[in-house]
Amino acid sequence: MSSTAFLDREVTCREYVLRYAEDVVHCEAELLAAYGSSDGSELEDALCNQKEFDGDVLVQPDEIEMSLGIHHISLTHPFTLTELREVITDLEHEINNEEEEEEEEEQ
Repeated sequence: MSSTAFLDREVTCREYVLRYAEDVVHCEAELLAAYGSSDGSELEDALCNQKEFDGDVLVQPDEIEMSLGIHHISLTHPFTLTELREVITDLEHEINNEEEEEEEEEQ
């Protein structure tokens, strides 16, 4: 069995994942470096260019805040890049679900 199976947050506690996962970011500098960015606007551009996120990003020393439409979410360090992608996906699903509900109401 691969040891990466234990990095699944549904199987293992978050503390274990944060200790052993390879994609953990502990601070603003590590987050920016992971995306090859020097500041928050470059990170926002990098996320948009990778088709991961099409919203606003605010990088703080201890967290990243993301906004898409009226939805807002933040992740406090430390977190994994996998968590970041999951949060982005969840945020985009919320927007898509709202748009679908609005279209159904109009019909």
